[in-house]
Amino acid sequence: KKHGEGDQAFASQHIFDSVTNVQALADSIDPEALEVCVERLHQARKVLVSGALGSTGVAEYLTYMASFIADNWSMASRMGASMASGLVGLSDKDILILITKAPYAQMTVRAALEAQKAGAFVIVITDNHACPALVHASISFIVPTKSQHFFSSYASTLVLCEIMIGSLAARS
Repeated sequence: KKHGEGDQAFASQHIFDSVTNVQALADSIDPEALEVCVERLHQARKVLVSGALGSTGVAEYLTYMASFIADNWSMASRMGASMASGLVGLSDKDILILITKAPYAQMTVRAALEAQKAGAFVIVITDNHACPALVHASISFIVPTKSQHFFSSYASTLVLCEIMIGSLAARS
């Protein structure tokens, strides 16, 4: 409503919220967990990335960034392929990165369960400790998503993804 009425403060507030989210990520990220995550990514045989609903684009971007430094990353379900076919053959040598925000698509929560059952290392990037996929996570990152919009902000999620890929590139 404010935006529709020409409220110029709307843009300023959104920028403020995004910066606040990124700062909150910086203040809360566990450097040891990040180090474990990057080392596991470096050693992985195969890395699958999954994100549904609003997280799809971020999952694709993460996979795209990784393609510049690694050839073992792919989307778990892409261009009509089933999630199940992407999870076939997972083992303890593999990783599933799951990006999910409320309302937590059931497909991604089930993917976390199946990957965990296969012995894969499951990285969950989400917005809340109530995310049902967290019970299947080997490691998790809770990212702030405050936004003046009707949708969650992905600013801090993108920053975390870029940190992971930058750290992986440095290691590679």
